[in-house]
Amino acid sequence: MKGLTPTEGQGDVFSPVPSDPPQSMLMARNISKSFGATQALDNVSIALEPGEIQGLIGENGAGKSTLVKIVCGVYKPDKGDIEVGGAVVTNWSPPSGTGDGSSGRQPD
Repeated sequence: MKGLTPTEGQGDVFSPVPSDPPQSMLMARNISKSFGATQALDNVSIALEPGEIQGLIGENGAGKSTLVKIVCGVYKPDKGDIEVGGAVVTNWSPPSGTGDGSSGRQPD
């Protein structure tokens, strides 16, 4: 079947192969951050695609706020890469972190 590929976990169900796979709007790969002896994030990766709405859910102390602050440019990761629109961000700061429409709004 030309142009089709098996859908993962679906056996013989096939999906069209995109001719040009969409590029992630934001990609954070292998992000690690520690504060002194406390490891807040250890090799965390996330991809945000155009049109998606994402949520982070987890227990207190799981690193949700730290990841959001890294993506928004408040904290610099100790390790890992962040890409916006396919370009690696090297000078990450709050203006560059929020200039693409992302929001790090924390619930009250």
